[in-house]
Amino acid sequence: TIIIQLSAKQKTISMAVTKEYPNMSLENLLPGSLVSVSIQSRSKNGSLIVNFLTFFRGVVDWTHQPAKILESSEEDLQKRKVKARILYVDSASKHVGLTLKPGLVSSLSFAGMNEWTSQVGNVLADTKIVHIDPNSGIGLVIANNSDKKKKNESNGGVEEKSDDDGDDEDSEKNPKGRNQLLYAHTSRLHDDPAKPSNFKLGQVVTSRIVAVSHVDGLVHVTLKPSMIQKQVLSLGDLKCGHMYTAKVLGFED
Repeated sequence: TIIIQLSAKQKTISMAVTKEYPNMSLENLLPGSLVSVSIQSRSKNGSLIVNFLTFFRGVVDWTHQPAKILESSEEDLQKRKVKARILYVDSASKHVGLTLKPGLVSSLSFAGMNEWTSQVGNVLADTKIVHIDPNSGIGLVIANNSDKKKKNESNGGVEEKSDDDGDDEDSEKNPKGRNQLLYAHTSRLHDDPAKPSNFKLGQVVTSRIVAVSHVDGLVHVTLKPSMIQKQVLSLGDLKCGHMYTAKVLGFED
């Protein structure tokens, strides 16, 4: 008699690493499986090419990479072994997509996204550009104190003050927020669509949270000056008792 012991514990399931076995094929790879991968290279659009289970090759889109990975050079990443989770398997094109997002890798969830939902409309005075994709947009993270210092030096040594200055100490002690990838779509970069993009990697800019995607685990921001300066961005920004400037659009009969 053969007895197979199973477990329904979430922690046990999420930590189970898929092992290689004889005659394993692409059809045996399942979305949600945790695998050990070896980073081979980075493509022009920022995606990582990885090898896993000896014979298989997959791709990690830049939006599914932690900030530390995005900021690392290709030389530093080559042959590095990390844990990744399979997102999808396309048998027809033999394409395998994976994620390195800490939440999905460790617990099959995007932990902390509800905290970001409550911050929609907030202006982030210092966000650092960690990836630029001309076709899709810009990836950013909350800047640390050293990044802010560089920004001040580039502004002639004038220290910029913001409502978030009091949070610097807390953000240094708890860098969890800085690990969250912020995403600015190409349509949210400039007020003038014809204006060429002059953003640079490592540049510290001001952004504003406009939406949170729980499906992708992304916090969407805008870099448009007009959107950042708006007093009211959404209905949730209106507060009882506050004074607002309004424009009369018409009259009802």
